[in-house]
Amino acid sequence: MRRYQTFFKSSGFQAQSAIGRRKAELVHTIGLLAFGNLVIIAGLQIASGLPSLQTAGVIFIPFCIAILWALRSNQQGQYLVARWLLIVAFSSAVVIQVLAFHGTDLRTYFYLASTGIAGAVLLPWRHRTATFLFVGANFIAFFWLDAVQLPAHLDVLAAHDNWAIRLLSVWVRVAPFASIAFLFMVMEYLTRRTEWELDALAVIDVFMPIRLTPKALPVVVTALAGQTNPPQRRTHRRSAL
Repeated sequence: MRRYQTFFKSSGFQAQSAIGRRKAELVHTIGLLAFGNLVIIAGLQIASGLPSLQTAGVIFIPFCIAILWALRSNQQGQYLVARWLLIVAFSSAVVIQVLAFHGTDLRTYFYLASTGIAGAVLLPWRHRTATFLFVGANFIAFFWLDAVQLPAHLDVLAAHDNWAIRLLSVWVRVAPFASIAFLFMVMEYLTRRTEWELDALAVIDVFMPIRLTPKALPVVVTALAGQTNPPQRRTHRRSAL
């Protein structure tokens, strides 16, 4: 997690409040996970050598650009645009792959379940109606595709011994759930860090009025050092002449 914290220090979120930075970093995390999964799937499809899968890999390009645009919008403070663009772009990419190329044979639709979970975490509460519809649509599509059998492209069905297709089939089964597990770990880390920062701010707010009085500085030093008795003021008696 220290490397993850160091990465966020260079992401441009340090000037925000603790809660605002947590939300921005969460969007950044989901965006990186989505972009990485699309790049790996597209690379395996192109490496398979099958014309239909190579076309499917090329179709991922505009969706990858949309996710990068969402990450850039997030760094620029356009959080609402970044959240919706990110989650809609990834979900649309998965749906197009399933309906046009993979069918239910490669289990690419597993990403719809992870997208529904990420949408519930990522999308704003003030758009709860749209969020509920989006999350519900992803889960309904996931369960429906899991119950029916949609045929894949013919050359995909004829090339199950291809190493790239085998690796792709394993990846789309494992990566969605591994990504969600990693997301929950990051959420726990960001929540604890936000609590630490808010506790530190609370301590500063307590001592800030005292710091404005120079005579009270010894009291602050004594409290921070854990001492119970404040320093006593020394009095000097004048010698009698």
